[in-house]
Amino acid sequence: MIRFRNPSSSLETMLAGFEQLYNELKDKAHFDNDDIAVALAKANLMASSGFTGDAGRLLGANKNKSRDKTYNNAKMFAEIYRLLGLISVVNHVSSNYRFTYIGEHMVAPGANKKAIIEQCVLGVNNPNQIIDVSYKESVRFFSCVLLTMNRLDGMICRDEMILGPMNVNDNSPAEFDKMIQYIKGIRGNYEQLQGELENLAKSLQDNKKEGMAVESMQNCTRFPISVLKYCDWAESVNTKIYGKSIRFMQLTKHGYDTVNRLKRMQDIRLVDYEKSTNSQKQAMIRLGVYQMLARANFNLAPVENELRKDEKELQDILKGKEILFSPYQTLELSVVNKALNIILEKDCNGATGKKRTHVAKIFAKAMSGNLQKVTIDKAVHLKEDFITDDVIAFVEHIHELYKKEKNIQKLTKQMVEEHIADKKAEFYPLVETLFRIIGVDCHKSRDGVNGERWDGMIRDPQKSIPIEIKSPTEELYLSIKAIRQALENKIILLSRGTYKTDITCSSYAVGFYLPNNRAEVSELIRNIKDTYGYRIAVFGIESLIHVAINIVLFGKGIDTSRLYGLEGIINVEDIKC
Repeated sequence: MIRFRNPSSSLETMLAGFEQLYNELKDKAHFDNDDIAVALAKANLMASSGFTGDAGRLLGANKNKSRDKTYNNAKMFAEIYRLLGLISVVNHVSSNYRFTYIGEHMVAPGANKKAIIEQCVLGVNNPNQIIDVSYKESVRFFSCVLLTMNRLDGMICRDEMILGPMNVNDNSPAEFDKMIQYIKGIRGNYEQLQGELENLAKSLQDNKKEGMAVESMQNCTRFPISVLKYCDWAESVNTKIYGKSIRFMQLTKHGYDTVNRLKRMQDIRLVDYEKSTNSQKQAMIRLGVYQMLARANFNLAPVENELRKDEKELQDILKGKEILFSPYQTLELSVVNKALNIILEKDCNGATGKKRTHVAKIFAKAMSGNLQKVTIDKAVHLKEDFITDDVIAFVEHIHELYKKEKNIQKLTKQMVEEHIADKKAEFYPLVETLFRIIGVDCHKSRDGVNGERWDGMIRDPQKSIPIEIKSPTEELYLSIKAIRQALENKIILLSRGTYKTDITCSSYAVGFYLPNNRAEVSELIRNIKDTYGYRIAVFGIESLIHVAINIVLFGKGIDTSRLYGLEGIINVEDIKC
């Protein structure tokens, strides 16, 4: 049975821990579980004996490592990071780690962490050369879970996950189909579900190499379920499939989209890699790593020529499909780095140190993912024609808060948090106010006016911009739906001619947070541009507030002429003031 560690109830905490690790340990030749314990304790990300930080670490300390609470918690964090391919062991020493090339991209400026984690999660597979376990299953677990849910009416419960994806060889279509029929045969009979679970636990306990109680098996689903939710693949629902109300995980739209994409990919496992030629192996590694990053919104332009050669090398294997292969989660660190031309220097003791690679440095700086940067570098002042009572009140509020908090980044976050519970009545006027401070004639639409399909409009004599607005109580993260509505706004505006615009001018979607599924959103925006020629630009409220603060306090804003041709997910790049 496949088992997952659970060092924290929150995947967000685990990922915050990784960023802390990188900041603390990136310059070390390698690090171990003790280093991880110190770094995580320093950030108060681990608790022991009721305390966090150094106090918790010291109280949990024990000369016997098997009884040292913080050490073992750090060890579980490390296992998750290894499982995700963010760190890997050095020179076959199980407790000496280095950050992988994928791990370094997790902390790159502007990186879409959720998109990277999605790819890392789909890369989890067994068997592999990374984690030495005795599992008999050959399975790409999270892909298997999604494909299983798709076959089971889009739903799966905790105990079905244990009996199915955690105990199947999904590399065999026959065994996968047999598992699906097995779950279908149990559904509707709660007593049989519990009986099958107890039988499985007993069979594991009868094996001296494995021991498992029902509760322990169920605990192993905490990490997978948190991943399904974090990646927006599934949401919790209560159903009476078994005659009583039970919590199920149900596929979301993004979950179904991911299933469909998985079906179009060529799944490469360790067994496929091992039977390939040396040149094919090198190509598999490069394509595997770079296509993972491409799906996570990184730009492949610096390595495009090399990848075309690799695709040609693997054309008989891939048959024109995208590759599903995660080298850092399947192969030894040195093997992957060699294929990527990443050379690790050695210190006087032979330990690997900083990397030296031309390709990696170029690639790390070449991120885009349809993420456009707008720089705060233009001297501006508030335009008298755009000043309203709301603008005056917002400007006064900025000055009031700035007296207490001089750090602009913290001030921005504070002001963002003030609006997290906003409904339409508060949020729509906020967007209007921010764009007016930025320097354009923005008006929110009036309720009940059928002729104004959009929520707001940046009015211009030649290039008016319709705005689709989503308050945080409507949706905390902008969704695909908002992008489609921004497209509809553009079509209707061009058709009705309510305000003058043209096909080259942007249509906006503004929400509280930028989309979770940025790869999907970016792809849709590109499809809209390719099909209709329309530009869709996406803003989170933090960027708009950040610009407004810089204008009010320092008289520095953005070149508003750039606003009319923006497309993609917009990131406001600050300059030091």
